[in-house]
Amino acid sequence: MPSPDLAAIPGEDAVGNEPVEKPARWCLPGTEITITRVEEGPQNGEYLFSADTVKRARQFYELAQALPYQRQMPSGDVYRTTQMFTGLNIPLAWVEALPDWANTAVLGQLLWKWLALLLLFGVTVVMLLAVFRWSRRRPWDGTLRSYLRHLVTPLATLALDTLMWYLATFQINVSGSAAEVPLYLARLAPSLAVVWMIWLTAGRIAEAIIASPHIKSESLDAHLIRLAARTVGTLTILVLAFNLAEEMGIPVYGLVAGAPSVRWKPSGCAPPGYASSTARWSRFRMPTSPSGTSTI
Repeated sequence: MPSPDLAAIPGEDAVGNEPVEKPARWCLPGTEITITRVEEGPQNGEYLFSADTVKRARQFYELAQALPYQRQMPSGDVYRTTQMFTGLNIPLAWVEALPDWANTAVLGQLLWKWLALLLLFGVTVVMLLAVFRWSRRRPWDGTLRSYLRHLVTPLATLALDTLMWYLATFQINVSGSAAEVPLYLARLAPSLAVVWMIWLTAGRIAEAIIASPHIKSESLDAHLIRLAARTVGTLTILVLAFNLAEEMGIPVYGLVAGAPSVRWKPSGCAPPGYASSTARWSRFRMPTSPSGTSTI
């Protein structure tokens, strides 16, 4: 496909001192690749690729993949070269030395990168399980030492999640659909770790208050304090969960606000047996005096 005339591509506000009427959209000649003018927002007046063009980018690439390049390129397959890119700690010579089956593209990602991503995820899970089992060797008793011991697991989750995201994104350099996996975990794992820490902290605060000499550990006040701490912790967790769902595209607040409320409305038809039960209970009404008070 030949390169288009650069002068025909819209984007300049004027040629010399003469204003130019800019079209609302422009298509690359011979294709359905379209740029459109933004009509509102901070990018008002700028030209960007249309939403349909971005959505069909993979389809356009597959249609043009077998066509020869129109100008000299440093590589015979630029897209495959970008798929093989890695971080500074993984030399490209190592990747090129792998067998051909390891560099086979699977779902837009080289096979060895899929395997490396699975291995990285597996190692992370094993390390988290080891930390979790260590923290649970002694049961929770509400003391500061127990609190810090149980706090190790969510802190390790934050640290390992950050390390996994860095290695997958900047060293293995995953791309395509595989790039969504570490990004998804990078948003989910910290939220779960924060929820975990809030729950532990709420319990620790309650036990610290109960440790006061004025409150017995098994008294009603102690149980009410524990209940209040769990309630506050639960509400905070729900707010964080709703915010996380909203960030991931789930309209939780809209669903909750739009949920129909169920209210009982009296109608002309009483439930079966309503009249007979009313008459039956009316026999047992206590007699009253003229002043309205009971005579019994």
